[in-house]
Amino acid sequence: YNSLAAYAGSSLDVGTVVYDREWNEVARREEVLDLDTLPVAGEAGRALVHEVNLELAPGDYIVASQLEGDGGAVVGTLTRDVALDRFGRGGLELSVPELAFAVNTGPGPEPFRKGGLSVVPNPTGQVQGRELLVLYFEVYHLETGGAAGGRGRYEVRYRIAPADRAGRSIFARMADAFRTRTFIESSFVEESPGPTARRHLAIDVSALPPDRYWLDLEVTDRE
Repeated sequence: YNSLAAYAGSSLDVGTVVYDREWNEVARREEVLDLDTLPVAGEAGRALVHEVNLELAPGDYIVASQLEGDGGAVVGTLTRDVALDRFGRGGLELSVPELAFAVNTGPGPEPFRKGGLSVVPNPTGQVQGRELLVLYFEVYHLETGGAAGGRGRYEVRYRIAPADRAGRSIFARMADAFRTRTFIESSFVEESPGPTARRHLAIDVSALPPDRYWLDLEVTDRE
């Protein structure tokens, strides 16, 4: 955000191109962003947030984006590999969890809409100061028959523990976390009005010392 302060009151051009593994172009999006209307998120407004939504078939892709300021000056570029899973094969499935700055009820700006929620993404992968760790995810194919009366019932369990730079297993990392009390763990059971659940968590991680952490998320169908 601070690096973009010089562009206040102007606009940025965003170009996004998606390629398959053979470098064939499969999608393209070009947008002009008004910096006066972009949402500012995070503690002390540390991030300007925008999201690009594209409809793609399941598969492996290369996504390239470029941000340009006045006069075509390049502000930043990003290239990353993206794997889109195929859902709908039957059986309980969990979406890829999305780290967010905030999840609010109501439609919100169009790029952030997910069902009846507005999910402001946190692409930094960081939680700072008094920020909560906000996580959005979706659960598919919950059992709703029999005694469930058309409703789904599921258990969510999550654990936040220090990431291990030595490549040790989760069991070794958790043993160290238990000794030092540098972990957070919780679980709860909820109901869903149907076979699909949209859920978000807002976790207070202020008791954890600054470090890198893994988040393990587990969902179990309780019907």
